[in-house]
Amino acid sequence: MLRKIIYLILFASCFANVQAQDNLMEHLLELMQVGIIDNELLLSNYSIIGQVGDVNTIVVNQEQSGLLNNTIYSLQLQTENQAGIIQQGSGHSTVLVQDGANNQANTWSVGALTATEVYQKGSRNTINSYIDNNGIFPKSNLLTQIGDDNTMEIALLGNGNTWTEDLPKTVDATQIGTDNSLELILDHAIIPGIKVTQTGGMSLILKHSDFYFPAQ
Repeated sequence: MLRKIIYLILFASCFANVQAQDNLMEHLLELMQVGIIDNELLLSNYSIIGQVGDVNTIVVNQEQSGLLNNTIYSLQLQTENQAGIIQQGSGHSTVLVQDGANNQANTWSVGALTATEVYQKGSRNTINSYIDNNGIFPKSNLLTQIGDDNTMEIALLGNGNTWTEDLPKTVDATQIGTDNSLELILDHAIIPGIKVTQTGGMSLILKHSDFYFPAQ
């Protein structure tokens, strides 16, 4: 029962304060209604992949070590979308929806108790997301791109020697429009919730670490 409660909290955090929430929930509910997804499966070690369109590619790698199970739900619509999802550890939940053409998304979840949501609607959008959580509280990246030619590189770090680095943390980043660019790498942030919204041609770079994204 405790495991299910933890997963419900993590999964609920995936859908909080995200512009594309209605679309994503609609796809989930449709699949549940026709029996493709059993809602109990969302609480177990499971990977669900849906591909509707042409030349969509996804690579999934789950390596569980720990008591809690890992869950992946992914859906690719239209053409030539690419994704890679890696979950190593315990208690990870990832939701990925790509609705468009030539979108690319990579996510890494390492450690324990992470939630990642990626929603891409449009063309030629790119997201790299990385969470390394070795603390006892969850961390999450909630990332949305609606438009074309937007880029993100997000890392959510901060598992050090001080109690502030182990606090629950969430990055909620939304890019709407065209040619937005964002790179946000946090290593020593105290703020539990970080929200970034961009509309057309905006750029934001914030770094507190020399972290670089691993090769996928």
